[in-house]
Amino acid sequence: MSDKKEAPESAQIIQVPNTLRSKIGPGSGIDKALVRGADKAIAEQAGSFLERAREDVGRLGQMATDLEAATDPEAADTAKGKIYAINHELRGEAGSYGFKLMSTIANMLCRYLEALPEGEAPIPAIVRAHIDALRAIASGNISGDGGEVGQELVKGLGLVVAKLQKK
Repeated sequence: MSDKKEAPESAQIIQVPNTLRSKIGPGSGIDKALVRGADKAIAEQAGSFLERAREDVGRLGQMATDLEAATDPEAADTAKGKIYAINHELRGEAGSYGFKLMSTIANMLCRYLEALPEGEAPIPAIVRAHIDALRAIASGNISGDGGEVGQELVKGLGLVVAKLQKK
């Protein structure tokens, strides 16, 4: 018996019909007027986003206070869940409205909370540091990535988290 594999003598090519085109209909796919309309709606709502973001950051601050005051694991877990839910929503909206730095920092807090082992309470100082950064961004109306200052803030926040986790 030979180790060589022999090529098949013949092959059959099967042509599968593309039924997607019949389902979506003719055209180029995306209506550019609808995209422009969506972009305009997002731009018009950006101002109200900042108001909501400030309210959310205030609620996060209250949840952080609840976390700090928690005397049992259940209360800490409840505060952790509420912080995560509010922060997760803020992260998504901030990205949609062009507040990349806010979205990045909210994402950092989400990742920190997600990485905690089941039943382990977050370190309140880490949660508070993220919330303070979010508060500064919201009150300063800092959109985009915040430039060099924003990048330094993200880097510094990462260092603080690493230091506090080692304690």
